[in-house]
Amino acid sequence: MDESQPSPFAYRRLVFVTALCCLTFELVLARLADYHLGADNAFLALPIAFLGLALGSLHMHLRPVSVSSFRLTRELALLAGLCVGGLLFAFVFFSWIMPVTSTIGMMERLDYLAQKTAIFIVLMSAPFYSFGRVLTGVYQLRREDVGAIYAADFTGAALACAVTPLAFHFGGLPTVVLVLIVLSFVPLLLAGTSGSRRAMIAVLAGLTAIVSVRLIEWADDTVSYAEYRASDVRYEELERAWNEHSRVALLKRTKILEDGSDGRSFFGIVHNNSRSNVRVVPYEGPREARRPKAFEGMEAAWVLGRAPENILVMFAGTGAQMVRLNDLASGEATVTGVELNALVEKIGRQSEAIAHMRLNEFLALEHINLVIDEGRHFLATRPEGTKYDLIYIGCNAATTAITGHSRKYLDTVEAYERYLELLTNDGLLVFDHQPLERRLQNLRAVFEKRGITEFENKVIVVDSVESNDDLIVAPGGFSAEELARAETFTRGRYKRQWRRQLRYMPGEGRPRNEKYRELIEGARGEEATDDRPFVRNLEVDGYSLIPAPGQKKTVDWYISWIKITTVLVLAIVAAFFIVVASLKRDSRAPLPVLLYLLMTGFCFMLCEVALMAKLELFLAEPLLSMAAVLSLFLLTSGLGSWLYPRVAHLCDTRWLALLAAAIAPLCLLILDALVEHALGLNVTLKLLLSAVAIAPLGMVLGLFFPHIITCLLANNREQTVSISYGISTLSSVVGSAYALTAMINLGFSALIYQATAVYIALCVFAVIYHALGGRWLSR
Repeated sequence: MDESQPSPFAYRRLVFVTALCCLTFELVLARLADYHLGADNAFLALPIAFLGLALGSLHMHLRPVSVSSFRLTRELALLAGLCVGGLLFAFVFFSWIMPVTSTIGMMERLDYLAQKTAIFIVLMSAPFYSFGRVLTGVYQLRREDVGAIYAADFTGAALACAVTPLAFHFGGLPTVVLVLIVLSFVPLLLAGTSGSRRAMIAVLAGLTAIVSVRLIEWADDTVSYAEYRASDVRYEELERAWNEHSRVALLKRTKILEDGSDGRSFFGIVHNNSRSNVRVVPYEGPREARRPKAFEGMEAAWVLGRAPENILVMFAGTGAQMVRLNDLASGEATVTGVELNALVEKIGRQSEAIAHMRLNEFLALEHINLVIDEGRHFLATRPEGTKYDLIYIGCNAATTAITGHSRKYLDTVEAYERYLELLTNDGLLVFDHQPLERRLQNLRAVFEKRGITEFENKVIVVDSVESNDDLIVAPGGFSAEELARAETFTRGRYKRQWRRQLRYMPGEGRPRNEKYRELIEGARGEEATDDRPFVRNLEVDGYSLIPAPGQKKTVDWYISWIKITTVLVLAIVAAFFIVVASLKRDSRAPLPVLLYLLMTGFCFMLCEVALMAKLELFLAEPLLSMAAVLSLFLLTSGLGSWLYPRVAHLCDTRWLALLAAAIAPLCLLILDALVEHALGLNVTLKLLLSAVAIAPLGMVLGLFFPHIITCLLANNREQTVSISYGISTLSSVVGSAYALTAMINLGFSALIYQATAVYIALCVFAVIYHALGGRWLSR
């Protein structure tokens, strides 16, 4: 140790701050990945963090001299340097050298994206490698105090999960960067042994933070769009800001004509790398009702001869669809829009660059109401008696629904039930240019549950000029006159941009595309539910590590390939390092301990991911959900670790495994009941119920690691502590990647059931091992 031996409290404080910094860095990393690598690669942030931690731990194990020569000040200085350097390099490099690529054009640049991803993984693993060395060193040095140290680790991580979304929300990117850089110096500051050294570190931290914030702001403000999408379009970023949801930018897109001159310009607001696009449409003031030009989702109600008076628009953005619907209704309908991200509204209302579009004036109209809220929370909290005669669901970022916030919960059977509850008897439900396969199955399930018969006579499918198709649903049915209107109107459109093709219509002799006939009239298919809210499955059956020649590379294919490949690669890497670490006979983990660490670390992540998803929907309000979901679980796990020394005499591997196996499914049942019956409760009450629901499981899971370390110490295997932390972390690497992949096809509950099965297996193994006289799993 450097100059003096810190007290036990000083070690706990150091671990708390280091874990706080580590998780904050991980959350910022996830946001960077979401923007610079795209939403389909953003899930790599969690495996990168765990992999770096595991590598740092394994390095300490493979070089025992690292522990004996462990110099805390030196390690913490390296840690601060890697955090600051990695963050600065990432922003500068990925803003100017290898800039952002649009999701829409991603498939044309897969090689470029692969290179970016590889650089990102190597670059961002380095700080976590340093975190792993520091934490492993402290665990080894303070192995007798492992319960309190592990509790400090969990508590620091929990605080990071709570604070980082708040910092993004209230201060944006500069605040988060400032907090992270200052935090990276705090462990070094705490380890300082003199007032002058601490003062010097504080001054250095302040100067570094100020310079770093300025540089990152500059890099983020001058992002290159050279690799963004089409070469015949010039992109100009007019405004940008970060919050807890995404990086939101106002883009001006100008078409470059063949002679090199500028063509027509359009304005759009994009989230991250255009996973979600918001078209900005001007408001032209009061006008006569705009006549419908095409039979499509947006204009269907007016083509059919209906006159909606109360309209709900989901995924409203800056109000583009609201403006068009208001024009169709001649300003005589009440139009309510729901948008998740407040920055979208702010830019739409306040940006000077689009002030001429008069959006602020439009949104201020008495009959126009743009609500910033999470969609399911909005639906669940409508006053009694609220009814809409048109619910318009625009194209949304949940069309792949692989990652992201709870907007994916708006494409489930339970959400569709709520839509129908809010729809008048003669109302219309419209899905505009979206993949319809699973949405049709959802609707069939809801119609059947509500006793609404003849589903095939209550839907119309028409092709969309944008992409996919439009679905028009009338639970009360269509009249013969309305169907005749639709056919006549469709036949009468001669301009290409207004022509539409009817894919499916009720009634004999009318168009019924074979694909939609099967989806609507054939056997019921798989629907999306709150437990598995994804509208597209991963393509597991056709997976191949090396794509076959002629393989059609679609977005769906890529999402499946990157997720499955990540799980396989991480599993191979984890197995390799465990084998290498096991070559050291005197400090390797005994086989029973190895199995224990692999099983418990893997299952911890299965439970964490599943409970996060369940709580995400229940807490609903975006900022609260982001701040509370993971922090609650980590905090209760930390409480379990802190309690371990006080209950160690009661702990036994057999009973711990059995207890986890019993509590995990019980916790799942409680959360499912809360989602079903208490979604509209007061926020404070929901937060309290969430804590009560997950606390027992979190506390039990927090006991496992301190327990096995105590068992090792009781059997005089102090030298195995460092590799134990590494193995547990490696199993969490694989567990996190597996959980984030498997949940798409299997659902969240399946993760809990799998964890329960593994805990039961651990219990059975421990019983047999104990009966045979085994000593490694006992104190």
